[in-house]
Amino acid sequence: MAGILALSYRITVAHVSEGPAGTATRNYVAEDREGRNWFVKSYPAGTELAKERQALALGESAGLGGVLVPAERQTVTGDVIASAGGLSVSVAEYVEGTSEGAHTAEGGLIGERWAAAGEAVGRLHRILARHPAGRHALSRPVRCATSNGPAGGWRSCSPGGPPRAAAP
Repeated sequence: MAGILALSYRITVAHVSEGPAGTATRNYVAEDREGRNWFVKSYPAGTELAKERQALALGESAGLGGVLVPAERQTVTGDVIASAGGLSVSVAEYVEGTSEGAHTAEGGLIGERWAAAGEAVGRLHRILARHPAGRHALSRPVRCATSNGPAGGWRSCSPGGPPRAAAP
């Protein structure tokens, strides 16, 4: 770990410890010789790194749009993921989960946190909807049927046409 961080990111590591659990990655916190902490995400062998780069680009777009996200550190070649000796990693600034730093769901959504979470999610949706990777096209047409019957209005959509009536 120390070797790839030094060669690819110019981070001289003093200490590395296990970081917060990842879904499909092993995460670490690396402290450099100046005392700064870095979040290091280690990708398992076989990971589609092109997709991981796209995900990191979405995070960068969110940050440029005003969503608070940790800044990704680029390698000396300008990439966001470094690979060497069977190890692939990305590095971002580490944000402590303290009263002065990040607030996570572990603290619960109470009071003002609900409004703040809603505002952040709304901003994130608006930003990502404009991002090229956020635009999705349906693979086949979708038709919808609507009704304003006695039970209230409803809308039912299905690929290829409206839902069929049940057989008698």
